[in-house]
Amino acid sequence: MTLQALTYFAAAAEEGNLTRAAKRCFVTQPALSRAIAELERELGCPLLIRKNKGVSLTPAGEVCLSGARRILKECGLLARQVHEGSGSTAGTINIGYLFNGSLNFFAGMLKQASQVFPHIELHTTYEHFKDAKRMLKTGELDFVLLAEPSARGLGAVDLLTVFPGGLYVVAHHTHRLFAQESVTMAEIKDETFMLWDPLELPYLSAATLSAFRAHGIEPKVASYGKKLGDMIAFATLKEGLGVTTCAASAAGNSVTRILPISDCRTGFDIKLARAKNNENPAALTFFEYIRLNSGQ
Repeated sequence: MTLQALTYFAAAAEEGNLTRAAKRCFVTQPALSRAIAELERELGCPLLIRKNKGVSLTPAGEVCLSGARRILKECGLLARQVHEGSGSTAGTINIGYLFNGSLNFFAGMLKQASQVFPHIELHTTYEHFKDAKRMLKTGELDFVLLAEPSARGLGAVDLLTVFPGGLYVVAHHTHRLFAQESVTMAEIKDETFMLWDPLELPYLSAATLSAFRAHGIEPKVASYGKKLGDMIAFATLKEGLGVTTCAASAAGNSVTRILPISDCRTGFDIKLARAKNNENPAALTFFEYIRLNSGQ
């Protein structure tokens, strides 16, 4: 039994809906459902009654919710007491991000932590990968938000998962796959693609290629992009597909859609990276608070 599972269960019980609970917890709905199912297996009884329009509590679920709330409240109080006692609840934190969309997933965590530590001042800035890597190393940045593959190129860092995810494609409304809720590797194997620029995002680009090859596909790469706008332009003008990550998944509109590749849902999480040698006490306080409250 983990704090994360209790957090997910409490959210599902309070929201009465798994999709809303997943959004509240910054995870995918399947990940939340798996964690709750594992909790039910551990306890040996069902906690939720699952219906088409939502969920409700079983009698055992009512008991579990009461206990979960008490445990989570005590853990939150403990975290606050520890951090207040450390004297590290004031200062400035600088956060770099590689994709605008990653901030959408991190916003809830930032807001929550900011309420607990009102004297910590937060600054966010868009950076290219090479600059973010250098600035994280020198201490100019305390944190970097980036895709999981890129995190592998940062060196000695501590990582937290902000949002789990896999690969997505950018499709124009004229594309044959536009109306679908998701696509498979088999469905897109013969398409023409734009991938992330290997000079700009080498680790992400390499991981994307590896994901295709793991399915026996050598993608037909027409060009490379440096930002999501390049992917959208390619999908619109060239009638191909851009390949991106969950950081862009909320960016679709009536003209373009960002569709998940259903058989490539892992390996491209949004991560929060902190250099192990970072000496900013406010950053450490902030990081540990998010880690504890996200159950990681």
